[in-house]
Amino acid sequence: MVQPRLTRMVERMAGQAGALEVTTLEPMTGTPRADLLFVHGAWSSAWYWDNFFLPWFADRGFRCRALSLRGHGNSEGRVRWSSLAHYVSDVAVAARGLDNPVLIGHSMGGYIVQKYAAQHPLRAMALLASVPPSGAWHALHRVATERPKALVRTIATLNLYGVVADPDTARGLLFSRDESRIDKDHLLRHLQAESFRAFLDMLFKPLRRRAPPGTPVAVIGAEFDQIVSHKNIVETGRFHAVEPIMLPLASHMLTVDDRWQDAAMVIEQWLARDVLGSAKRTFPEPAATQCAQVQSPIPTGDTKRAKMLGQMQYLPLTLSSILEHVEASSPDVPIWSRQAPPKLGEQGPIHRQTWRDTGQRARRLAQALVDLGIGESDRVASIAWNTHRHLELYYAATGIGAVLHTINPRLSIDHLQFMINQADDRIVFFDGTFSGLIAMLKPMCPRVEYWFQMSNAPQDPMWTEPGYEDLLDGAAPIAAWPSLDEQAAAILCYTSGTTGNPKGVLYSHRALVLEAMVAVGPAVLSISRDDTVAPIVPMFHVNAWSLPFAAAISGASLALPGASLSGDALFDFFEETKTTLSAGVPTVWQALLGHLRKTGTKFTTMKRTIIGGSAVSEAMIRAFRTDYGVEVMHGWGMTETSPLGTISALTPSEIASLDADDAVRRLKQQGRAPFGVSLKVTDSGGAQSSGGENIVGSLKVRGHWVIDRHFGADEPATRDGWFDTGDIASIGPDSCMTITDRDKDLIKSGGEWISSVHLEDIAKRHPDVVDAAAIAVPHPKWDERPLLVCVCAGGKDTNSEEIRALFSQSVPSWQVPDLTFVDQLPIGATGKVLKNELRQRFADFHASTGS
Repeated sequence: MVQPRLTRMVERMAGQAGALEVTTLEPMTGTPRADLLFVHGAWSSAWYWDNFFLPWFADRGFRCRALSLRGHGNSEGRVRWSSLAHYVSDVAVAARGLDNPVLIGHSMGGYIVQKYAAQHPLRAMALLASVPPSGAWHALHRVATERPKALVRTIATLNLYGVVADPDTARGLLFSRDESRIDKDHLLRHLQAESFRAFLDMLFKPLRRRAPPGTPVAVIGAEFDQIVSHKNIVETGRFHAVEPIMLPLASHMLTVDDRWQDAAMVIEQWLARDVLGSAKRTFPEPAATQCAQVQSPIPTGDTKRAKMLGQMQYLPLTLSSILEHVEASSPDVPIWSRQAPPKLGEQGPIHRQTWRDTGQRARRLAQALVDLGIGESDRVASIAWNTHRHLELYYAATGIGAVLHTINPRLSIDHLQFMINQADDRIVFFDGTFSGLIAMLKPMCPRVEYWFQMSNAPQDPMWTEPGYEDLLDGAAPIAAWPSLDEQAAAILCYTSGTTGNPKGVLYSHRALVLEAMVAVGPAVLSISRDDTVAPIVPMFHVNAWSLPFAAAISGASLALPGASLSGDALFDFFEETKTTLSAGVPTVWQALLGHLRKTGTKFTTMKRTIIGGSAVSEAMIRAFRTDYGVEVMHGWGMTETSPLGTISALTPSEIASLDADDAVRRLKQQGRAPFGVSLKVTDSGGAQSSGGENIVGSLKVRGHWVIDRHFGADEPATRDGWFDTGDIASIGPDSCMTITDRDKDLIKSGGEWISSVHLEDIAKRHPDVVDAAAIAVPHPKWDERPLLVCVCAGGKDTNSEEIRALFSQSVPSWQVPDLTFVDQLPIGATGKVLKNELRQRFADFHASTGS
């Protein structure tokens, strides 16, 4: 080992995980080439950094520093397990005084370095043995302490002694007691077991985080009995956009038989080539160690210069930062809330508090959750209406790093228990309205530890949990919101599950903050402090379309209507709270318009409404704009798009210049994608339509808040980076997108396609048609024919000829649908018509009519 004459300094510092011992070696060559900060792994210490790596690099002109993470593995002092956030904070303490250091992390230290990179600008970082096996052992220790029965049961079932998850590829490797097997891939089949996927998720949350743009990253693997394969190393390199290196080393034996020099030489060459830009590109490959260089998936030039990084502060985009902002900027702006009633059909009183009150109550709830043992990545569920308490839970759970799982109570009991069990919810908050539902769910969800009632309804005396207000009364406000990774999960929502089980969509803090920041802009929802925003769309449906976050960003008032969503209740609520902007699905607005027509009343403050969830009819747009002076914004999105995908809203100049018919046609379109979302339309072969052409095809989307993978799924939800929405759409020369149908709802008659959306819109032009759904039904001659299922005002079905006349004026004769009438259409949990039920009900329509 090289023993240079070096200046060594040892300091004791205070860290969040305990006392830190920091060793710094200064080179004797004047100005250091760069500053290096080494972070050791679990079940190890800084000893091998101090005795091997630091002297090596200091002798070569680098200032070197290593820290002993107190309580981390064999570091000096009593072993004390702490959170990753504390370890990351301790790295920040050790980095003080260094000039934009290069971080080098080994094993678990590599994972900590990546978490640090998510919060701080870095010059570069090297991940030595980039898959942190000890990360799983850290989590195993916590699980063994907190839930020993679950741990023993799982390991006994699978005959395992260890679990490793790759933070870059989200791939798990399992290791059995079969020491004769070198290839452990045979155990990967266990990942297909739903019980083990849930266990793996509980053990280890993959980071899946790129380094800051422009940061050189070296991913150096090591082969031993807990090592990734060449394939995984290549995938890791592709994820980080770097050239990965695989060394034939034991990840915890870097100091044995001088093998550490192989890693040191590779790191030094990487520093010279990619960070300092002063060496040739090719790595030397010492014959004695037979270092294997993996082909880089990203071609680069022969030389590479270090990129210049911006020198701006970095603050993570988290939901708690939104709450802190609105508390400081708009503390006295009111939050209106109609409290949840004991029973459906009743109306609770209207409650008023401010954003300041909301922040304080959210902090008290956050401390109560911490006192119950809820921490980062734990799931906290809610089955609740739009109320001030639900809003507080939004910010409290996500603010401490837990994941809020909002549950749609309108789904079937089988779907509800599936979602709670798959999400592994530890706590469920519910409104008293759903007490009967909760009584059925409790025995079906044995892993839920607490069930807390949020509203003031009477509580079952057999339940021992305190009420919501009792939780808050017993807790002081949390001292400060913890620093979170903006890529960490924040909220979990499930799709409605019209076919098969619902699919989970796991939103990150970053995605939700970016989406809400864009939503408030003038080209989207144009929300300001002058607005009172009343989200009628439930808070269990895609986060109430992110309006609780958008309102806070803009400092607007919120008006939360609770469970009372009838036309008369909504009108009274809007008037009392002076609502200026609301949002909901067409079925809700149909009831509200019916109340206005019946009573002859008009809004005094309502100016704009957002209509989404399904296509809005021309009649509804005309009624809002012409009869009641309310501008319509037509939005499109999905659970998988958080949900903002496009918005169709008139600009002030368009409002002034377009006549009524042109305005309606413009608003019928789904509109343009805002910044952060990209759209494309492809043909059946996947080829993209050329720009400027109004071609109909499959709609694909990608963006900053678009899904990458469904919760618990093995395969990504995207293909080539694009998510297939399942919609059929066109994008015109003006970049406006128009949904023509859902892929599964298209009607093909005699080999020709017919748009169900177009047929429904024509039918709704008739004044007596309240609602309509066009479906495909089997036909003996034409394979299938369009059938229009209509709901008419007062149950009238005597207008069939008038309705047919509308079609004869608008579409070719072969597109004119057959008609049938019903009292009401089946509506799903998200307010959409259940066309699959209609198709089953009317499958024999032509057989029964003899046509």
